[in-house]
Order: sequence, then C-alpha cells, then structure tokens
Amino acid sequence: MTTTTTGGKPGSAATDSGRVHTAQAVALELWRNPIGQDTLSVGTALGRRSAISARYRFVRSEGQVFDRRVEGTVPLTLYWHGGRGDHLTTATAFGVKSAVAAGYRFIRDEGYVYPIRRTGTVPLRLFWHAGWGDNLTLAHPSSVAEALRAGYLYVRTEGYILP
Repeated sequence: MTTTTTGGKPGSAATDSGRVHTAQAVALELWRNPIGQDTLSVGTALGRRSAISARYRFVRSEGQVFDRRVEGTVPLTLYWHGGRGDHLTTATAFGVKSAVAAGYRFIRDEGYVYPIRRTGTVPLRLFWHAGWGDNLTLAHPSSVAEALRAGYLYVRTEGYILP
C-alpha cells in the first residue's frame, strides 16, 4: 500500500481548509459473475461488498488506484446497464459520455487514476466483447492476455494506475 502526507506530491489530497489527508493506494479488484459474462472492477469497500453480495467471484488485483482525489488524478467511475447486465468502469470524458448515451447508470466512483502516463504507472485498458455484451477494464498483463484469448477487443486506455 502506498501512502504519503506531503502536500503536492502524488498521494496527497488537500482539503479546503488546507489540511492534508493521507491518500492511500488501494487494490483495483477484478470480479466475475460466474453465471453471466459480466465483470466488475472495483476499488472501494462498498464495491467489494456489492460484488460479494451479487455472488461475483474475485479474479485478481489489476493494480492500485487512489482512494481519494490527489493532484493530477480523475475519478474512475462505475456504471451499470440493467438491460445488458453489464458494468462499465471508465475514467475518460468520452467513456462517461458513451456510457450515459448507451443507457448506463452511474453507480459510484471506485477510485482515482492518472489520465496521462506517469513514471511508475501502467495503462488501465478498456475491452469489449460484442457477443457477451461485456465491458472489461484491466491492467494486469495476465488479465489482458486472457481477455484477448477470449475474444475481447481493445477499446481505449482509460487512465494509468500503480502496478
């Protein structure tokens, strides 16, 4: 787990009062629904509890995201499409616009990611499987390889996370 309390450096988050709160790097977890083909990427305790209560199975940690906004980061947002039975995790303005236009509903922010590459980060990539109607947001090399073997297509890089 990575933390820092020094203002202005990655991992710090200043409040309006000027106090600095420690931001932590937390695991971005990949979960899969064993009944359907839906996958879910979460970085919050609420996201994890939701995955467990919906009987999703933990696959692996994709890397780490910040648990609160720090300088230079953007929210990693989770959306849900009830008709498709699909979760979508995105951090780009285009991803948010596309999700809303396709009928996805905002659920919550699952962490914070860098929108551009920084030293020591890895790309967080979005994949799509048309046959299953499933969006998949991944960073771990094993996850990416498995997605490509399963027929997922690369869509875009959503941001950059800690490995």
